[in-house]
Amino acid sequence: MILEKDSVKIEYVNLYLLQPKKIGIPIFQRFYDWKKDQTIQLLQDITALSDNPSKDLYFLDFIFYLESDKIMIADGQQRLVTLNILFKAINDYISEKALTIPKLDLFDIEYDVADNQTKYFCNFNNYICAPFKTIYIFFKEWIDTHSGILSVIVELLKSNIRVYMKECDNADDAFVIFQQINTGGKPLSKEEIIQTAIQQYSKAYSIPISFKVKDIKLALTSYHKYITGDTSKNFDNIGIITFLKNEVTKDKDSFKKFVKTLDTLSKLENNPISSVFYWINRSSLHDVLNVLAMKGIDTIKNRDYLEKIIKIIRAEHRDKKIS
Repeated sequence: MILEKDSVKIEYVNLYLLQPKKIGIPIFQRFYDWKKDQTIQLLQDITALSDNPSKDLYFLDFIFYLESDKIMIADGQQRLVTLNILFKAINDYISEKALTIPKLDLFDIEYDVADNQTKYFCNFNNYICAPFKTIYIFFKEWIDTHSGILSVIVELLKSNIRVYMKECDNADDAFVIFQQINTGGKPLSKEEIIQTAIQQYSKAYSIPISFKVKDIKLALTSYHKYITGDTSKNFDNIGIITFLKNEVTKDKDSFKKFVKTLDTLSKLENNPISSVFYWINRSSLHDVLNVLAMKGIDTIKNRDYLEKIIKIIRAEHRDKKIS
């Protein structure tokens, strides 16, 4: 893992101090999936801490980057959301038992993926639901058995949980670190990121899409080259996320424009040249055909235009080999 020098800044902080800040969960993370067994160590540590309030509970490192006014957590989602579930369970217990113990403020967490955010919001504002329900019930049972020291636990949660906040200069660096040391499962693949983003905005903008993910991925690569003029092959996960946000899903008109492009490219299936390019399986040739279609050039009627483009590509490829 190679990063620029000093591209990661480290600060050791009281985790509860993050409570007033807006916290985002990037689209490349899978949804919350901790099970009861994964929370047992946390509860054991909190119980042990109640016997030693002069000590701190180290909550491992959080990898993050800043995006507008949000702290985007690239690694730490599972632990932070689990803590929020515990906070909610404690607050609900205090209300149910009419205790005079001050409640905990919840972390202000928002998921980039709309469906995930809907479930998260429901759980913390309406009714307890999956995938958080099992952990919530388990926490409520634990709280009931430790009700005698609940006021001590609340104060410890506010003051004695520490974390190394590792701020990356950008989302790319955060994603690189996340891929190599993340504790919350594998990151989403390119196909999963594209599918997640397209599906959620198709729903949000009420613009139906019926294309296969692999076709959308091919189209997105060509569309990126067409819009940005960048013909490099370095279109990684972060590049995809950034392009989707900035050019494809930023508003309804942008999304409608991309869907119209998909419709245009779908007509290339009837183009015999397209079949040949698929058989050759060269992504650059797909891009040529796609970009020409985006420009409104009919390569069946204007075969000479396409032949000139291919000759230029061949010449450039030959020159690279020679050099």
